[in-house]
Amino acid sequence: FSAEQIYRSLRGAKGKESVHLCDYPKINKTGLSKNKALIEKMATVRGLASTAHTLRLEASQPIRQKLATLVVKGIKGIKTDKELVSILKDEVNVDSVRFDAKVTKTFISKTERKVTVSLDTKLTESLKADGLLRDLTRQLQDARKKAGLQVGEKAKLIYSTKDVSLSNLIRNNIDTLKEASHFSSIEMVPSVDGDNIMGGEITIKISR
Repeated sequence: FSAEQIYRSLRGAKGKESVHLCDYPKINKTGLSKNKALIEKMATVRGLASTAHTLRLEASQPIRQKLATLVVKGIKGIKTDKELVSILKDEVNVDSVRFDAKVTKTFISKTERKVTVSLDTKLTESLKADGLLRDLTRQLQDARKKAGLQVGEKAKLIYSTKDVSLSNLIRNNIDTLKEASHFSSIEMVPSVDGDNIMGGEITIKISR
């Protein structure tokens, strides 16, 4: 009864009298074929990402530390798909993904089913700074939660540190930190009575 009522309320002028007189919808085989191909490609991306994560563990490089390059050899189907390559790059957290490229001594590799995944473990100063910034952002966001702030709620941050590299990192990325951690202001002071982050190298105090 419900199906019949819904059908009659939606049918057009050329529609049949009853839903029971209608044929079953035809299957869009072209659409199914495209979906199947996409599912297979996504499975390939997940497999490559999983291998890359294993290489990170071997190199003792956490996922929050961006690395330079991932090289994949012996794979088909995704290297011309910019969107899937971008997903893989973000999942593995590297600057670039290359296919069938030469690797140097700074790479570690793993081969499975004739597919070789290689990860460049060399950390440049730029990559180190990027990793520190990610770590700092995460710890500031954790400190916000500890302070009882709601997501998106603006707050003020004062901090002190004797570490010149961390001081420069904050100063050079102050707008990024404000946006990512929802601070209306970030100010360095000589000393502050607050919480320690970054292994005790920075002391912070958050207020509304």
